[in-house]
Amino acid sequence: MSVKECHHHKGKKHKVLKRIFWGIVIFAFIVLVTVLIIWAILKPSKPTFILQDVTVFGFNATIPNLLTSSFQVTLSSRNPNDNIGIYYDRLSTYVTYRNQQVTYRTSIPPAYQGHKEEDVWSPFVYGNDVPVAPYNFLGLSQDQSNGNVLVIVKIDGKVRWKVGAFVSGHYNLYVRCPAFITFGPRSTGIALSNNAVKYQLVQRCTVGGMFTFLPHGMMVVIVFSQSPLPNLPTTDVVKNVPSCLLLRAIKIKLCPSQYKSAVD
Repeated sequence: MSVKECHHHKGKKHKVLKRIFWGIVIFAFIVLVTVLIIWAILKPSKPTFILQDVTVFGFNATIPNLLTSSFQVTLSSRNPNDNIGIYYDRLSTYVTYRNQQVTYRTSIPPAYQGHKEEDVWSPFVYGNDVPVAPYNFLGLSQDQSNGNVLVIVKIDGKVRWKVGAFVSGHYNLYVRCPAFITFGPRSTGIALSNNAVKYQLVQRCTVGGMFTFLPHGMMVVIVFSQSPLPNLPTTDVVKNVPSCLLLRAIKIKLCPSQYKSAVD
């Protein structure tokens, strides 16, 4: 292949590259406009969560800095949207004290919530001899002596939106529900069997997360390289995406002017 032919070949490669690039740009623009239109029309709202009650089966702090606790929490979730369904995926709940997790995580089964629907979950959460930071343990001992302990019931997970046949990508869901547990003469709980105490709270929770309206499973990886492309690592992200569009590489062979021989 002569130098002239090589430069001509290189020019054709560049044209193909430009066409692919602008095709991707136009496609991304159309997707973005579609997402914005859907967002403006539907105006999706976050689900609302309420901590209905907490039943305490055990709450025992022992030296050296260990906490054994057992709760049953009742949480209600409501979808406030008129035309949007919600998929709850990989939800787990646990309890924290002063930003430290003091129970194990308990999984909540996946669920679909239709328009204006409400679901109620009553998971058990517990922890056996969970180590507590010394400064937190001191505060916990003081709070117990005062008869009032504030814990936070948390839910972490993933949520997807459903509009007709369209299902969005996942977004993170963070739910935080404060719960005041009272002890001794100041207790406001209802005594149950087996020394359990039930606290009626009806406490509204804060809900956080990041929205996305990308179609479920869409992922685009674009790599342009002048050198041979090594194999891309197989990550959990790629393995978990059912439909992944990989444009591996467009390799352009450059012909140095000093070479007049054929280029492989």
